[in-house]
Amino acid sequence: NDEGFGVIDPHGDLIEDVKGWLYFYSSKSLEDNIILIEPTNPKAIVSFNPLEKIEGISPEEQAGELLEVFKKIWSDAWGARMEDILRNSLIALAENNLTLVELPLLLSDSLVRKRILKKVKNPTCRQRFKEYESLRPATRREWVESTLNKVNAFLSDQRIRQIFTSQKSSFNLREIIDNKKILLIKLERGRLKGSADLLGSLLLSKIQMAAFSRTDLPQSKRVPFYLYIDEFQNFATQSFIETLSEARKYRLLL
Repeated sequence: NDEGFGVIDPHGDLIEDVKGWLYFYSSKSLEDNIILIEPTNPKAIVSFNPLEKIEGISPEEQAGELLEVFKKIWSDAWGARMEDILRNSLIALAENNLTLVELPLLLSDSLVRKRILKKVKNPTCRQRFKEYESLRPATRREWVESTLNKVNAFLSDQRIRQIFTSQKSSFNLREIIDNKKILLIKLERGRLKGSADLLGSLLLSKIQMAAFSRTDLPQSKRVPFYLYIDEFQNFATQSFIETLSEARKYRLLL
């Protein structure tokens, strides 16, 4: 019915079926209206910055939503210290319009950290990093070891890393939703392993934030966007589940 929709597929077969259906039956211009995210396909390279600013969403709110993603995926190593380090790191990176690729440098390189913190306005974030800087180097390394292990393991896969290197995403989720476009996310967990769930969760979180940014539109102007998620429980954070009814007000329909 020419409505916009998205599909998150952790295996790949569903996306291939949807692509075939669209080719034969869709009245949309496929080249202009379909955004394909397929990390295992070198011909379908995209850039995605989860920290990129969304109008109407503060860096703190954005960091909080992304933190829920890491908390879900890295539950085996999660603790108060990792949460504090990641929260303030995400705020600092978001305020500087940087990417997740800079996260290891922020935590391990004093010169990089100093340059980034010059532009940070959040007082709590600045204070936490001031305290972090005052620690002995060995203590600093101990504090961030588990966080860096998780982040570096995720970014060590070049197929994943290349997606996150650009400050500006190659697609605009709000524009996709508002203009009834089609978003196909093919993750192939068999090849990407645990990175598939993390990437899918980050994308789902940003889709939610993009939908919630529609506060600048009256309800009558919010066109529906349908989101189909195979194995929903592997991607949705507790925060996302708790706000499902709220999402419907912004016409994000699952």
